[in-house]
Amino acid sequence: MTAKTQALEDWSIPMPITEYAQRIAKQFASEQPTQEKAQQVYLNTLAVCAVNNYLRIIGISTNLTVGDSWNKVMRLAVDVADLWVSNLGRLECRPVEPGSLNCHIPQEVRLDRIAYIIVEIDKQFTLATLLGFSPTAASELPINQLLTLESLPEHLNKSSQLKQEPWILNSAKPC
Repeated sequence: MTAKTQALEDWSIPMPITEYAQRIAKQFASEQPTQEKAQQVYLNTLAVCAVNNYLRIIGISTNLTVGDSWNKVMRLAVDVADLWVSNLGRLECRPVEPGSLNCHIPQEVRLDRIAYIIVEIDKQFTLATLLGFSPTAASELPINQLLTLESLPEHLNKSSQLKQEPWILNSAKPC
C-alpha cells in the first residue's frame, strides 16, 4: 500500500445512506428507460445525497435541487451527478464500486465543475464512503491520485476567491 493510498483511507469519510436518499434514488431510477440507465441514476443520486450531507455537516451551504442531477430531462439525457454549492458552482459527485482503481468521468461533466468528489457505494447501498476529490478531471481519475477531503474546504475557499475577483474588478468600472 502506498503512502498516498494510506492517506486517502485515513481521510475517507463514511456517510450512511439515508432512507430519504434511497427513496429519491429509487424514484429517479424508476423514471429511466433501461435497467442500465436506472442503475446509473440510482448510484449518481446516492453519491450526490452523501456529498450533500457531508458538506452540510462541515458547514458548506448547498442547494440539492438546483443541479442537473435533479432535473428529470438532464438525468435521462446525460450521466450527471452534480451538486450546487452555494455561491461557487457545481461539484460533481461520482460513484464507484468498492475496490475500484479508477473513476470514469463522462465527457459532459468535465467542464464547469469546481471539483470532483469520488464516492464509493457499498453493495448493500447503505454506506457511501467519500474517498477524496480532484479539482480537475480527464476521462479517468485514478483513485490513488485523489486529494484528501481534509483539503476540500481550502480548495472551495480558493474557488470562491477566484469567482469573486472578476466581480470586484468589474464593479469598479463606471457605467
